[in-house]
Amino acid sequence: MAAVKALHGASRILRIVALVWAAAITTLAGAFAAGEALADPGGLAGVAMVALWVVPLVILLVLALRDPERALPLLAAVVLGVAVLAVWQATTPRTFDRMGPVAAIASLVPLLPLAVSGRRRPWAAGLLLTALGLAPVAVAAFVGQVGMVSAMALAIPILLSGVLLLLAAVLVRRP
Repeated sequence: MAAVKALHGASRILRIVALVWAAAITTLAGAFAAGEALADPGGLAGVAMVALWVVPLVILLVLALRDPERALPLLAAVVLGVAVLAVWQATTPRTFDRMGPVAAIASLVPLLPLAVSGRRRPWAAGLLLTALGLAPVAVAAFVGQVGMVSAMALAIPILLSGVLLLLAAVLVRRP
């Protein structure tokens, strides 16, 4: 019985670490992206660019906090959308030059809501975070596109969140 409690405690700690890590990455990368958008192009265009990813992030975050069960299918659709966006950006000539790191910034949108959902559903959230982290790496491996560098740079921290949640889920599974 003590071993089971210890595993549950370790699982809880891993879920908290994944959540704190995802919050830190979202905050740091988001602040950098927002600062860049507010500097260039700046003005209302910069504010609109920031709002395009912050508003969906906040909506998904509130949904994940209130009802993680309902949030997961929507977050799965968002992860799929980010993967499609990464493929489109990597295969469309000069998209990165015209639009910037859209796929990388889009990957920030489901990161924190998935980590929040991982408090109750670590296996599902961990799988989705792992897919979110692997998508730009897989696209870059097949396409060999240099424009995916920023998305691949975020892949490692996203993958770490996913692996932590998967490990947390494995610890509490019973044979």
